[in-house]
Amino acid sequence: MRQPEQVPSDVHESGVETQLPRQDVFGALVKEQREEQRPFTTDSVCWIASMTKLMTTVSAVQCVERGLIGLDDDVSERILPEFRDINVLEDMVDDGKGGQMPRLRKARGKITLRNLLTHCSGLSYEFMHARLMAWRQWDNQNRKATKTTEDRTEVSQAYRVPLVFDPETKWSYGYGIDWAGVIVERLTGFSLEQYMQKNIWTPLGMNDTTFRLMDRPDLKARICSMMTRDSEGRLVAEEDSTTPSPIRNVRDAGGGGCASTANDYIKLLISLLKNDEKLLKKSTVEYMFQPHLKDPSHLRKMHANPAAFGLAGNIPPGTKVDFGLGGILNMESLPWGRSAGSMQWGGYPNLFWWINPKDGICGCYFSQLIPPGDPESFEMYKKFETAVNESFKKETQKL
Repeated sequence: MRQPEQVPSDVHESGVETQLPRQDVFGALVKEQREEQRPFTTDSVCWIASMTKLMTTVSAVQCVERGLIGLDDDVSERILPEFRDINVLEDMVDDGKGGQMPRLRKARGKITLRNLLTHCSGLSYEFMHARLMAWRQWDNQNRKATKTTEDRTEVSQAYRVPLVFDPETKWSYGYGIDWAGVIVERLTGFSLEQYMQKNIWTPLGMNDTTFRLMDRPDLKARICSMMTRDSEGRLVAEEDSTTPSPIRNVRDAGGGGCASTANDYIKLLISLLKNDEKLLKKSTVEYMFQPHLKDPSHLRKMHANPAAFGLAGNIPPGTKVDFGLGGILNMESLPWGRSAGSMQWGGYPNLFWWINPKDGICGCYFSQLIPPGDPESFEMYKKFETAVNESFKKETQKL
């Protein structure tokens, strides 16, 4: 076990169809309220950020299976009226008063569940587009006096932004899956917490996963501290650093609002890997792992940008990629043993997961280290997956 100043808070879990999950845990600490420290384990509670997206995607696809919506339905027609007259943000221009104002036009094309789930609806995160960041600053300033609590806490208000391109014409990481969560809520009448509890967490025995962490006293004692690096690369508690916490207070945000543990999350990955029909039909899971982009060149250009490399975890730039329902697909094998057709994504505090259906392997890498894109975390994730692949190959040879 290394000293905590040398490695990030870190938990690994992996699984294969024929074996029980394997665990590797090292170098991490959890701070309790009384300021004592406890080892970081596979039961430590973490903010999983965008690893929430896989569960929201499963929820939305369950609604498709039940005939509540089609993947290519125009969601503005009966479910998301907020999108009926949505605009594309073309630029921020001089307002004649020493400031800026948006130049908008009506969007062309329809927003569908499929393009929300695959990030080609035109919705984007502010950090992905400078002009959308400028729009957000303008919006905050102009609506400062009139913003309500709902404007800050409900996905349908807090994440209501203009598009940065017409649907299906480009690719950008953004709020699409948060809105997919809203679709699930409106179609079923349940909050996303209630829906996932009934349709994902209970069937899989995921007892430590929730959007409502502060309502779960049984989990509070196991919450992991957020860490960051100081100017010399040493790990320090986030509250002792100048890095602001990225955790928001938006209710049941399907794109990034969940807390979970490695022991819980691996159950989701194993279920999808085994295609055990606890969540979805076999044919549906197989369909999730198919490429779903009309033009994957936009994603590939984004992936080739070093600034966006962290979005795809450790997939090397230049790799042929596409997007499935749940995460990015590597369409060719990776050097450390991951087969083509595998899916992966991650979460803001340097968390990662992958599912390799061809070889029957999945895994998750948990940490609570910000900001994302930490080089040492990427390297440890790659080494972990390499070790997992080699271990399972050896075990397979014994069978």
